[in-house]
Parts: sequence; C-alpha cells; structure tokens
Amino acid sequence: MQFLDGIGDNMEFRKFDDNADSATISNKKLTYEVFDGAYIVPKSKGNKNKGGVYRADGSPVEKSALARGKFLYQSPGKRKFNNPVEIRDESVVFAGHYFDHFGHFLLESLARIWAISSEENVSKIIYIPGEGVAGKFLPLLREIFLDASIEVEILTSPVRYRKVVVPEPGIIIKKSINSNYQKYLRKISEKFFDPKSLEKYKEPLYLSRAGLGQKQRLAYGERELEAALQEAHIRTVRPEKLKFSDQLKLIHQHDLILGFEGSQMHNVLFSDGGKKILYFDYRPVNSNYVMIDKLMGNDSVYLSTEPPAEYRKFVPGGLTSEPFIFDPGKLSSDIQEITGVRISPPVITKTSRVEFAAHWSSWMCNKLISWRVKGIKNGPMDADLFSKNMRVLTSAI
Repeated sequence: MQFLDGIGDNMEFRKFDDNADSATISNKKLTYEVFDGAYIVPKSKGNKNKGGVYRADGSPVEKSALARGKFLYQSPGKRKFNNPVEIRDESVVFAGHYFDHFGHFLLESLARIWAISSEENVSKIIYIPGEGVAGKFLPLLREIFLDASIEVEILTSPVRYRKVVVPEPGIIIKKSINSNYQKYLRKISEKFFDPKSLEKYKEPLYLSRAGLGQKQRLAYGERELEAALQEAHIRTVRPEKLKFSDQLKLIHQHDLILGFEGSQMHNVLFSDGGKKILYFDYRPVNSNYVMIDKLMGNDSVYLSTEPPAEYRKFVPGGLTSEPFIFDPGKLSSDIQEITGVRISPPVITKTSRVEFAAHWSSWMCNKLISWRVKGIKNGPMDADLFSKNMRVLTSAI
C-alpha cells in the first residue's frame, strides 16, 4: 500500500480469506509426466471426485486432479474399469478441467497449456468438464494459445489413450502460482503487439462489471459509479465488449487499475506487473488476488464498499454469486482521495434500488429452496433473517 502513504484514514479495508497466508509462489521449472495406456476420466456424480488421469493399472495420477487450496478432488484408490472403455491410438496432452466461467477458465483451464510449447508433436489436447461443456471459450483458446493444427476436445466419457502427457498446473487457485507460468502468459501478449511500443496513459483504468447479466455477481450502484468516473475522464471500459487481445493491451497501457473483484482483474497476469491496483468488494479478499499481486509485484489496495444508509440493517449472506448494493458516493470519494482525480459523488438511483430488491429476493428464494431440498439446515440465511432483509429492501424503495 505504498501509494496510500499519508491518506486513507477514513477508508475501510477488507480482511483476507483463510488461504491468503498459506498461498505460495514457486520459481521451479514446470514439469510434466508421460503415461502409456492411461485413461482420461471425466468427473463422477457428486463433488468429491472430479476425474482426471488414471494409469494403466487404474491408480490415479495426482498431478491431474483438480486442486483448490487444501482440497484435492480425486479419489485416492485404484479405479476398476468394468464396462468397455473406448481405446484410441493417440498421443494427447491432458489440459485439465474446462470451465465456462471466464475467471476459472483463465486461472484453471489455461493452467496446463504451457506444456504445448514444451512437448513436441502435440496434435491434440483433452479437457474434462469442470462446470458445463458448452465450450464458449474454446475459440479464444484456439485464437490465442494454440497452433491452428492442434485439436481440442472435451471428453464426456472415459477414454484410454496410447500416451497421455500430464503437465503440472502453473497455478492452483488459493494455493500456489509458478513464476515461469506467468512468463509464459506474458509472452502471449507479444503475439498481438509489442508491449514496449504501446502508448502509456497516466489516467486510471476502470474495468467495469456493470454490463454483466444477473447470473454474475452484480454490484448495484456500479452503473452510477461508472457514469461518475467517465465524467471525471477516468478511462472506463466493459472488458466483455472487447476482444481479448484488446483487453490485454489496456492492461499494458495503464499502471493504475480500478475495479470490483472479478474475472476482469485477472488479466494483469499477462502484463509485466508492477501495477497499482484498487480492488472493491465487501467480502474478505479472495486469496487468488493476493497471490497474483505478490507474484506480479503489484502495489494493491483492497477497499471495502459500504451499503447506502438505508441498507445498514440489511445482512447479506456473503455468498459467491450473491448480488449486493453499495454506496457509490462513498466509494467515489475514496477513489478521489487515492487517485487525486476530482469526482462528483454519484447517488444510488431508485431504479437500482428496485432492481436490487427484485434480484436479491429472487436469488435468495432459490437458495433457500435449494438448501431445503439438499437438507442444509445451517445455511447463512434462515427464513427469519430473510424476512427482516425483505422489510429493509421494501422500505428502501
């Protein structure tokens, strides 16, 4: 927080999540293993075994498992393949788990792609489903990371291959990241432009989430904040509207970056680092951002948002996909104090208050029903608290 020296007395900063202190950075050379006659197996029912690679004798290859923090989603015992399994006379690279969520695609689905440049004669890479199998980011994968001749497939049933290459992941979310993997990502930018020749801009860059749909974790008040930042001549973009290569170019051109915690902030991995970054949210800081900022040498501040005055008695569940509401005037004041850019403080509109009430109540009703169906008795939101929150939402409109 070097660029907060002498200021920030009236700001609220967030605590870190439980994994922040244990996350590590490695400078070791990334490695891969090769297995003859190995099986690639998609996830089984339930959440404990999300599949991976199994040796010819049915024993799991631990390096292939989906890992997150201290959790490894793969059963340790040998697997028996009683039903006929398709056999292919192919040599493939196991690319891990494919996610249709952009943040998890960037951090997890790309984590093994570095091996394509290390292993010769690669003609095919194999994914297994993480969440969803639609593959909407596969065109991006082919455009940026892969030779046009390399085939990509998402398996939905077990297959045995002549040879399977299993690279270690360059990043394990909430646990570790490898500096050599970041260097590989950095070179991706050079496929599209020379970072050293780009024009640099002194003004801040705001990466907005205001244009995302309701399936994303929306922050109500961001449209008002976005308009105020634009009026103050802070460069404001909605990254999902840009080509990925243009997103990377913006990250290289600006040294001061602002935004709510979200997938758009992970693009800093493709830069030279040394950025000044302001992250906004009300929840504890996700350790992925702490880990990445430490590796990249970023000078980062994790500001806490505050709800508007009429929502002070509202109690959010604090869940990953939960919509929330914040005071854009207070946040703009904090941004002004940090950046030195004069910003006219915006006020949360009635439209945002109405939309938030409708979105949160619908979202939480679905959660309450889901918890009851699954037999979860101690969710973060019981019926009594839900009723109290609804009274706050109604009175705020």
